[in-house]
Amino acid sequence: MGQMYFVKGFTELMMAETYCSGLAFSDASQATGPLDVKFGPSLTTADALNAALGTLDSAVLFAATTDTLATKIRSAARVARARALLALNRYADARTEVAAVTTFQPYTLTYLQTSGDNGIWSLNNSQRRYTVSDSADPRVGRVRNATPFVSANDKRVPTRTNGASFETTIPNVAQQIWAVRDAAIQLIQPLDARLIEAEVQLKSGEITNYFATMNALRTAIALPNLVDPVDPDARVSQFFREKAFFQFGRGTRLGDLRRLI
Repeated sequence: MGQMYFVKGFTELMMAETYCSGLAFSDASQATGPLDVKFGPSLTTADALNAALGTLDSAVLFAATTDTLATKIRSAARVARARALLALNRYADARTEVAAVTTFQPYTLTYLQTSGDNGIWSLNNSQRRYTVSDSADPRVGRVRNATPFVSANDKRVPTRTNGASFETTIPNVAQQIWAVRDAAIQLIQPLDARLIEAEVQLKSGEITNYFATMNALRTAIALPNLVDPVDPDARVSQFFREKAFFQFGRGTRLGDLRRLI
């Protein structure tokens, strides 16, 4: 039951982070046909985030035992709750949510070649409908908050050239994080909790602690320490750039951009 509530709550979180105000959570559990749906009310983004918080709270409550699966679900639900709290500008509450989340097994999506492909691999590497790119608008070139996912050659986002894209006029660049059709995706991992802590530290002006947290994450993958740009706005830009590389492809970027802008 805890896992069912986590999946429901995580879906509500992703919808709240992704869509504009006005979305609805509807109910087809009693439907007798395709149009027999109990439509929910129009929700603001805050309403949707609070709904996700409530569902994820149920996930934590139902995953209350100490076995490995329950611990994984409970930890993942707390990290997801912290994401919702950040979006609601409740930074202190987000810090509290992840404080007890230390080492845990990532919540992982797995795939079998007999039943379905890793969707990122399928759409990017195989079908070539998506391409990894430096964030840019072809009409005006580089844009504000652009992230050079390809040209940075950052080890966190390995890529390779992959011929032409599906519509043939744009080159395709393939990500190599999930390089095969049945590669597992760590939907939520301990790194995510530490990045939430770092964001709260930066927001609270705890600059020494912030750089200690970020540099520990970089050291763990053999990257050099960050250089403090000193300017507060530059620190914010630096953080969200780092977060984009650390969490590439796992569905966090749009919610991050909403806070960034």
